[in-house]
Amino acid sequence: DSNVEVSNGTVKLKLLYQPGDYPTWSGFDNNGPIITLKHFDYTSGTIFSKNKYLYGAFEIRCKIPKNCWPAFWLFGQCCEEIDAFEFLDDDEMSRPD
Repeated sequence: DSNVEVSNGTVKLKLLYQPGDYPTWSGFDNNGPIITLKHFDYTSGTIFSKNKYLYGAFEIRCKIPKNCWPAFWLFGQCCEEIDAFEFLDDDEMSRPD
């Protein structure tokens, strides 16, 4: 919640330096989503809608930070991913996991 700010009709997702081990989604198995812990130095935010949309428009205005992997994704009902954009910095390619 500390990474999401709502005011004046806008939603801001903030990138914060918060090193730690965080739960991450890594797929599905017969029991449902697979959640594992992974170390990250930065956190950001995610927005989930309770509404279902058949048609619509999504708009974003953003600053692309360096040394991270920013992305704007939309997910459908069956985990169908639509990448509106996804950037990978050259420094990120050479960084070990």
